Amino acid sequence: MAEKNVLDYGVKGDGFACEGEALQAVLNGGGRIYIPAGKYRIEGPLALPSHTRLRAHPEAFFFLTEGFGVGRDSYLLTNRPGAEDITVTGGIWNGNCAANPCSPDGAGDPYLGILIHFADVSGLRLSNMTVQDSGHFHICLNYVKNFKIEHITIADVTTSSLGDGIHISGGCEDGEIAHIRAVGPACPGDDMIALITDLPHERMSPRDPTWWERSGPIRRIQIRDIAADNAFSFVRLGNAIRVQCA
Repeated sequence: MAEKNVLDYGVKGDGFACEGEALQAVLNGGGRIYIPAGKYRIEGPLALPSHTRLRAHPEAFFFLTEGFGVGRDSYLLTNRPGAEDITVTGGIWNGNCAANPCSPDGAGDPYLGILIHFADVSGLRLSNMTVQDSGHFHICLNYVKNFKIEHITIADVTTSSLGDGIHISGGCEDGEIAHIRAVGPACPGDDMIALITDLPHERMSPRDPTWWERSGPIRRIQIRDIAADNAFSFVRLGNAIRVQCA
């Protein structure tokens, strides 16, 4: 299957036009998709269907438009429900958290500041990506099986005190996380990698991103080669997790 260049489908990459709708129209068909260098203003979640191979130029810069964060599903990148076999390579992914502050306590459907969120996916590959300015979590997985996340750079311009690098929630199995770097002071802001099977919701605010994640076992996750200039912890193990070190 030939690789589709999004510039051939009405996408501009000029940093001014809202590109979410045009990009989503290309993504809906799945297959092999290429996004050249440029600036892409996104006004809605980019949701990937099954059998997508998304390749972005290292200087393709994706950012949430101002005021986009209006609910907990306001992600920059996510998946279609029940998707499988998704690969994303390259790009700079920016949550623009200065212009999209997380919702205060009491909000009915709070914006949680999660930049990239995949759930209920089998077969996920993320590589050679730079993630920035999430507000809370940079990459979050919930019930994702058979995944690989590698060569990820966390390079925040605006820091957050709850900025987990990679947050693994319940139901994730058979994953590999490798070659993760956080660059800059107070980056990622909290844990580099957190594995949390469950949290006591009765003692938490719905504004906490983990409040909305489904609990469940986390099994067979390999983690290696992670580094940060300044992080709260490199690997956080939450709740009843059994660890086997190789």
